[in-house]
Amino acid sequence: MATPLIDWRSVREKLAAQRKQMFGTWLQNPSDLQLALEIRRLDDELEICNEHLVRDQERAAREEKRSRPELGQSAKRAAASFQTK
Repeated sequence: MATPLIDWRSVREKLAAQRKQMFGTWLQNPSDLQLALEIRRLDDELEICNEHLVRDQERAAREEKRSRPELGQSAKRAAASFQTK
């Protein structure tokens, strides 16, 4: 599997830590709209990271499936004839 250029998991962890800290600050002053907008922006970036992680996992699963050798028709016939004997 090709290594992704961006480590989305570490990016997500950093964004989540920032969001957690900002959310704690916002809870002290919920009328701070600028902070609320910044938290919303971080939520959007976290969603993008999650989408990339899911896409990378799906790509890895497809590549793993492709790399497994499939039984060819002749091997399937040989196995079937062996089982009938």
